Amino acid sequence: MANMEKYGIVVVQNLYQDRSGEIHNEYHIYTESGFYLGVLRLPSDGQYVFDSNFLIALMKGLAIRYGFIKPKKRS
Repeated sequence: MANMEKYGIVVVQNLYQDRSGEIHNEYHIYTESGFYLGVLRLPSDGQYVFDSNFLIALMKGLAIRYGFIKPKKRS
């Protein structure tokens, strides 16, 4: 998975099994100081590249929101 440290966000991946027996990807999201932002559950459909790209976009948004990075200026 992509390195999220430059965004000031830590992502911990976990797998969980639902009641029907299907396995899913679960991502716990924290700031570097340990503040828990939430959990994101995505289906385990083999689309890990999509998951990674989605998480990168989400991390950039959270990093901007919490002031870890500054938004790019529009021209």
